[in-house]
Amino acid sequence: LLFVALNAPPGGDGSNWAEALNDIQAASAVLAARGGAYGEIRVAQGVYKPAAPGGDRSATFRLSGSAHWLGGYAGVGAADPNARNVGLFPTVLSGDLNGDDGPNSENNTENSFHVMTISDATAEAVLDGFVITSGFANGDAWSDREGAGIFTNNTQLSVAV
Repeated sequence: LLFVALNAPPGGDGSNWAEALNDIQAASAVLAARGGAYGEIRVAQGVYKPAAPGGDRSATFRLSGSAHWLGGYAGVGAADPNARNVGLFPTVLSGDLNGDDGPNSENNTENSFHVMTISDATAEAVLDGFVITSGFANGDAWSDREGAGIFTNNTQLSVAV
């Protein structure tokens, strides 16, 4: 079980809310280092991006194996950080790396090709409690022209809406 919150101080190990990681990518890497075995990531409210402004458009959040990713937690600093309500505590995965998208898809040419990539996931994998937005799959490779929000490959997945 790993905990992630944008407002967590640096240096946490993800073992609880007080020691939360402040980067979903870091939590995903910890799960991958465990060999793809089951693991759960609880993510606090906020807008998370797979790369910094001006970053690599091929950057993506990666879910694989039988991982459970759960968003919608109140997180660090809340009276009850384990409170989970996806309406009150939205957890957004955004491909808008520069944070400058306009209302009619303006300024989206720097957005991630795929906000989330799910590959080699088992039927036990879960993605629940996230808003996924602002991918822009317009790349040259066929794989970068599909799946702007979620790109899947060799996977089974339960997605709760």
